[in-house]
Amino acid sequence: MKRKTLGAYCITYNAIEQAFPFMESINNFLSFCDEVIVNDCGSTDGTFEILSNINNSKLKIIRSVWDFNNPAEMGKQKTLARYSVSSDMCIQFDVDEFVPEWQFDSIHSLIRNFPHIVLFDLPCITFSGGMKTVAAKENFYKWRLSKNIPGIVHGVHAEARQYDSNVICSLIEKFPILANIFGMVVDA
Repeated sequence: MKRKTLGAYCITYNAIEQAFPFMESINNFLSFCDEVIVNDCGSTDGTFEILSNINNSKLKIIRSVWDFNNPAEMGKQKTLARYSVSSDMCIQFDVDEFVPEWQFDSIHSLIRNFPHIVLFDLPCITFSGGMKTVAAKENFYKWRLSKNIPGIVHGVHAEARQYDSNVICSLIEKFPILANIFGMVVDA
């Protein structure tokens, strides 16, 4: 069986100004994904210029304009990035997140061992606070890994989420820690 390809996608907007470790995050996903799509939403702080100077054949930069009057704009921009992914599977990330190296194989194992699953709910460890005070959320899951098929957009409203307890239980039994996405700590 042919290995399924994995494409990552994210958005940026003035990541330098916001002190996001966007280069570290993007390089992390480049290290285990077949392609990484970055939608820069009109950065004015040099973020787009830095992204444009990255020489990596797996990286594709697209540019759009952020509509500050649209309350659903973040989902719209992430969906634009998602629709630029050509891989079999998609993984969404924010530019202050990374996947630890010891979890790379777990993500590829999920894709290989559960080809009938359309959307994976990945456990995340999110750090928030400054460098002196850190609060971590435990048992926090995000719908981040999915098949690249028409009809899936970024974000699934809570009312539309459906859980199959048999599938979730079998995944938890086989992969107690499926894959963690860690958020970076940015000093506020």
